[in-house]
Amino acid sequence: MSRRRTPWRASLGLALSLGGLGLHAPARAETSDTLAAVALLGWNLASPELAAVPAVSPLLWNGLIDNFAPFLSPYSEAMRKLALTSAPTLKPQPQAPQPSGPTLSNTYSQLISFGDSMSDTGNMYQVTMQLTNWGLPMAPNDRGRFSNGPVVLEVMANTLDKPLLNYAFGGGQSGRGGLVPVFGLQIGMLKQVEDFTRNLGFFKQADSRALYVLWTGPDDYYQGSNIYLTTTNVKVTANLLQAMTTLYFKGARNFFVPLMPDLSITPSAKLHEKFQSNYMKNARARSQELAGMVTAMLKTFAKTYPNAKVRTFDTFTYSQQQVVQAAADGHNVTDPCYDPPFMGLPGPVCANPDNHLFWDTNHPTAAGAKVIGAAFSQAAVGPALPAR
Repeated sequence: MSRRRTPWRASLGLALSLGGLGLHAPARAETSDTLAAVALLGWNLASPELAAVPAVSPLLWNGLIDNFAPFLSPYSEAMRKLALTSAPTLKPQPQAPQPSGPTLSNTYSQLISFGDSMSDTGNMYQVTMQLTNWGLPMAPNDRGRFSNGPVVLEVMANTLDKPLLNYAFGGGQSGRGGLVPVFGLQIGMLKQVEDFTRNLGFFKQADSRALYVLWTGPDDYYQGSNIYLTTTNVKVTANLLQAMTTLYFKGARNFFVPLMPDLSITPSAKLHEKFQSNYMKNARARSQELAGMVTAMLKTFAKTYPNAKVRTFDTFTYSQQQVVQAAADGHNVTDPCYDPPFMGLPGPVCANPDNHLFWDTNHPTAAGAKVIGAAFSQAAVGPALPAR
C-alpha cells in the first residue's frame, strides 16, 4: 500500500519544492504569506531522492513543472534528465592567466579553487551540457559564469599571474550536495575536493606550491529555513575543516579561505524579507557568526599544522564597506542589473552593468568582481596566520 502512495507523496513534495524555487525567482517575491509558507515548507523537504520519483514519468514531471515552475517549462526535459542522472566527476582544465594590469609577485605555482557560483567559471555549464545538452547558466550570463564577465577567482588568478584549476560549481554547498534538488547538480565543495583527489590518483601528491582557495557558505543558508538556524554555521565550518584537512594530507600546504560576505546586503535578501519574517536580520547574524567561527577554525588549523600557510580575508566586513563606498560613488547597490525569471535563465539586462554592484540578485557584476578580486589577491600574498 505504501509503495503505491510513494509517487504521489513525492509529487506533492516536489510540487511544494518547485513552489519554493518559484519564490527564489524575483518575479514571485511578492507572493502571499500563506503561499510563501507552503513553498518554504516544500523547499525544506526538497531532495534529489524526492525529485527522482516523479521524474520517471515524463507526463507527471512536465505537469508539475508547468503548474508550479512554469518558467522552467522550456527546459523541463533537461531538468528531468538532471533529476535522474548522477553528478559526474569534475575534470576541469587549467585556465591560463590573462593579466590586463599590474601583477603581484608570489611563489605560487597555480591556484586550485573549490566553491560555488561566486567562483564557477563554467563547470555547471559543462555538466549540464554533458548530461542534457542544455548549458546553464545561459546568456546573457558570460560563458557559463554567474556574471557578465570574469568572476572574483579569475581576477585573482590574473593578478597573481598564475593558472587557475577551478572545481567550483554553481549551487554547490559546503558539503557534498547542491542547492538545486536534482542528482545531476549535487556537486558541493566536499564532492569537488573528492573529485580533485580522485583525479590525482592514490599515489600522486597534490601540488605543494599551489594556492588552494576554498570559498563557500551562501548556498547552505539559501536552502529552506537554514538562514534562521545557527547549526548551519557549525556545518559550514566543519565542512571547511574537513576539506582543508583532506587537502593537507594529500600534500596541499598553501590555503586561502575568504570569509563569506554579508548575505543581508544582496538584492536577494531584500526580496526574501517580503515573505520571510526577519530574513535580513538573520542573514546578517548568520554571516557574522560564521565569520567568527571560520576565523577561529583557521587559526586553530594553522597551529595544528604548522607546515601549512593559511591566509584569509574578512569578506564580511569588506562587503559592508564596499556597499557604502559604491553607493557614495553613485553606483546602484540595491537592484540587480540582470532580471531573469529564475537565476541563470535569459532575462533583460540594464543599460550600464558597470554602474551596478550586483549582476543578479546574489552575484557581483564583473566590475564588482574586479574590486573584490584585487583585495583577495593582496591578502593572498600578505602575512599568513600565526603557526604558533
